[in-house]
Amino acid sequence: MRFSICLLTHKRFPDDNKNIYFLRRAINSVLTQTFQDWELVLLIDGKDKAKAKFLETIKDKRVNWYEHIHRGRYIARNEAMLLSNGEWITWMDDDDFLMPIYLEAIDKAIKKYPNYKVFHFGATIIHDDYGISVREVGHFEEDKIGFKPFSSGRISTGSFVFHRSVYEDIGEMPNRQSCWDFAEAMKQRYPELRKFFPGTKELGNPYGDDFAYFYMITRKYKSKELKTALYIVCGSKGREQQWK
Repeated sequence: MRFSICLLTHKRFPDDNKNIYFLRRAINSVLTQTFQDWELVLLIDGKDKAKAKFLETIKDKRVNWYEHIHRGRYIARNEAMLLSNGEWITWMDDDDFLMPIYLEAIDKAIKKYPNYKVFHFGATIIHDDYGISVREVGHFEEDKIGFKPFSSGRISTGSFVFHRSVYEDIGEMPNRQSCWDFAEAMKQRYPELRKFFPGTKELGNPYGDDFAYFYMITRKYKSKELKTALYIVCGSKGREQQWK
């Protein structure tokens, strides 16, 4: 199997129909990929009868979904990667979706640059007022091994992909439930992060798991920059309610 797409979902709104709308949109963007050698590892973080009932209607055997008690996005993200089987791994959030050529473009890049085990690219952002902007692909300064230390804001959840051997080498993120505990665990592991995130400052807005794992990877591996924006990030309304 070529790709594992690890998608996390958690109860975002009180309205079940609204929650399922977002999840359906995310799943449909995977089902309609022009490159079809994939599995979707979908993890429900916290029991959700409405979503479970909806997922039972999906008959594609490549969609594998799991439920566990609510433990937060960092633990859930680690669990999803552990459950994956693909040669290459990428992430996804349930309120976002993929360009139809997402996997096709990555597959071609992998074949074009066989010496790389990590790729990153930009994201298309659809704002709450329906305006569209592009988060340009992040540029990082190379070190002898991997990249030199950098701050957050240049990588999105679904805007990097890595080979399974990288995951097996790097391992999982710190298993923490709060964004502050997670940030402190990362700073203890990588003290140089304190100059970017002083005191108790979290790594993202507020979670930073995408930045954190890409940072972990690029301590040992260089990532190939792809000048495209394949991941679609949707407006922030309601996002604050997720992962509490």
